[in-house]
Amino acid sequence: VAIGYDNAFFENSAHPNRKELDAISSDIPMIVLHISGHVAAVNSKALEIVGWTKDTPNPEGGIIQRDPINGELTGVVEEKAVKAITYRHVLKGLDADSQARIFEKTQDFYLSRGVTTAQDGGIINKGLLDVLEYCQAQERIKIDVGAYPLMEQIPETITDYSSRQR
Repeated sequence: VAIGYDNAFFENSAHPNRKELDAISSDIPMIVLHISGHVAAVNSKALEIVGWTKDTPNPEGGIIQRDPINGELTGVVEEKAVKAITYRHVLKGLDADSQARIFEKTQDFYLSRGVTTAQDGGIINKGLLDVLEYCQAQERIKIDVGAYPLMEQIPETITDYSSRQR
């Protein structure tokens, strides 16, 4: 997992693609997240693990980019396709404490740059809300966090979290 590339600074302004990442490793799954969090590039191994092929339809609200000539996956994914990979595969199996440590390191990075507030405007996985609640109970939240679950994806959060406030 790599985070924070910005293709606006690349000579051709293109996102990294599957073939470029495969040149680095085709045996180890790789995901490289754009600085916005809305786009990611993955290699062939990552696509294999998630089971996506050129015949896989785009997930609702997401895009799996394809080569316009042959329909092969480019390895560039957008919006909810990014979240599908990260939440269902990258973070799968990590316990709450491991995820909390990742979140703490992220907060430390933000704070080192003077950022004191962060938000996620489209949470599609209840597990992320559970981790935030875990961090709150452990007093491990160092910055102000606005978390906005997409109710069409996780409607149970209306009843689970409606009475809980920071």
